[in-house]
Amino acid sequence: MPDGINSVSDAERHYSWGIWDVILNPDDLTVTAIPHRAGDAHWNVTSLIDPDNCAGCLTFSDLEFIDSDSIKITVSISHPYSGNPALNGFDVKGVVLGPPALTMKSGTVSTLVENPDGFTHRWAFEPWANINPYIDFAVESEDRKFASGETHSRDFIIQLPEVGPLQFIYIIDACWLPPPQVDPGNPYLSNHCNEAYDVDVKVSGNINAIAGSMAEITVEFSDWQSDGNAAVVICDAPALLNNPIELTHTGKANPYSFTGFINNEKNVSSGTYDLLVNIHDTINNPENNSLTTSALTSITVTSETPALSGIEIHPDTVSLSDLGSNAQFTVYKKYSDGSKTICADNADWFVTGTDLNGNNLTEISAGTITRATSKWWGGIAVVEAQWSTYTAFATAICDDPFADTCEVIFGELNEEGSDYTLPSSFAGPPNGAGGGSGGLKVCSLGYGGIATLEFTDNVAMNGGGIDLLIFENPMIVGAPCETGGQTYLTIWNENAAVEVSMDGVEWHRFPTDYNPDNQTCVANPWMDPSSYSGLAGNYPVYAGVDDTGVLKNGIDPTDPVTAGGDGFDLDDVGLPWCRYVRIIDCGDPDWPSTHMLDDDGDAIYNYGNMSPLGSTENMAGFDGDSIAACHSEPINTVL
Repeated sequence: MPDGINSVSDAERHYSWGIWDVILNPDDLTVTAIPHRAGDAHWNVTSLIDPDNCAGCLTFSDLEFIDSDSIKITVSISHPYSGNPALNGFDVKGVVLGPPALTMKSGTVSTLVENPDGFTHRWAFEPWANINPYIDFAVESEDRKFASGETHSRDFIIQLPEVGPLQFIYIIDACWLPPPQVDPGNPYLSNHCNEAYDVDVKVSGNINAIAGSMAEITVEFSDWQSDGNAAVVICDAPALLNNPIELTHTGKANPYSFTGFINNEKNVSSGTYDLLVNIHDTINNPENNSLTTSALTSITVTSETPALSGIEIHPDTVSLSDLGSNAQFTVYKKYSDGSKTICADNADWFVTGTDLNGNNLTEISAGTITRATSKWWGGIAVVEAQWSTYTAFATAICDDPFADTCEVIFGELNEEGSDYTLPSSFAGPPNGAGGGSGGLKVCSLGYGGIATLEFTDNVAMNGGGIDLLIFENPMIVGAPCETGGQTYLTIWNENAAVEVSMDGVEWHRFPTDYNPDNQTCVANPWMDPSSYSGLAGNYPVYAGVDDTGVLKNGIDPTDPVTAGGDGFDLDDVGLPWCRYVRIIDCGDPDWPSTHMLDDDGDAIYNYGNMSPLGSTENMAGFDGDSIAACHSEPINTVL
């Protein structure tokens, strides 16, 4: 086992010992258990357990009729390794996944097992059921420990179908844990398995007689660890495919979504065939690539030739993060039974969409779309494909690192309408004018005013160090002085508190501090930006983007070292990312209801609210210029 396993989460301890196809024949009371895919590969077993080691894990014995349609059967499970206490198992379950023909109680619980100990959502399968019966093993042991080298048995009472043998899939599910078995300091780190996922598998339609016919498989799952984008999703229909296929992450999260296509590689005849999906968690078990969960459904092959119903583009949305980034689109023909084929004929491609300056956003050739303009200007391009009489659309989102929308509740002295109170001036890139002259393309909030900004194409990520830069228009108004080997500036500043949110509902404020006792060679603490912590509006802005999209002086607006402005680290509020930023002006002592206190209870003073010039109508308070994400990702990767 990996080092440090006693300090990791339950999720890192979850494994599966085997998956079998089981056939129970009531005519002669025999059971056949075949490792899934006839033993070619036990994807359900970690690298600690090779396929041969679990060949004898599962046995059935002592079959007898209880009544006319029920059989009692003894199921025995042997630990796949012996003599190694570090490989003790806990919460070992035998989970039964039944076929759709079985009757269901209330439409949710399989009657296949008449004496289950419980039900698990772990192998939820639609549309037949979302709960599967299981029976626990080693229930007589302390903490239900299934010790290395042991064999445990339980009796199942199985309901038989009306006609023919019973076929089902059987999964042995377990949790590994070396001693000590339980962390007494944290009851959440126990030897028991948590429910990891809620899985939904959708099949677009049938595979039919048309050459190249495919069914699209979409797998969505909720991962309580929020790291599903690092999962590996394997899909297999052994009767149809020569080898399992790996699905592709669509970028969607909550739930995470993976897609792929299955065709009839083995050219089997019409019928309904098992489709099994396995999800491996590659973050929590990089060494073992352990199975985290499975889902079972079916796929239908027909001899029909359905009618063509249209075309569509895959993927339907892509994000282009930077100049020269690209993505590949494919056009598929759609048929009336939900199947698809690749459109091998040439399709006409078009792109409509411009950046904020009216420049074309993208170029497209042979299905590849490429971002053709500066990364500092975002927008959305519509991709259009035409084939025959059909048209399909997709979307290319050109990310930028700046907040995209701004809503303002103006405070004292200010109202929307002047050149300096336009909320749109706060969105988009900065308009910095350097240390000696603050930028004038701003939105002044007024005393106590509140601006709420949103990133719509990207989110600000917690990337280590400064994650957000907030730009106002401070300016140097006095000669620098030096003391103690440091240089201090006299700054005209106007401050605001900063709050961030992932959903626009729950807000987190950065810790604030104003030091009224700061003593430097500057005459007053409110003239010195070093007197402030966790407040925006203190440092000049050197980065800017002109009206043609060109960087002023070549300064990157996302570089905390050169761009100027005030930096904020999402670590300080414990967020992995944020979509919304709220700026709250610190107010003025002449309007006591607006005057803000810091976390220590000190009233916050700044040059703007101490100078009579600061109380200028429609120019009072924090002058919002821009907000830039130093680390960002397309919004569809987190939502």
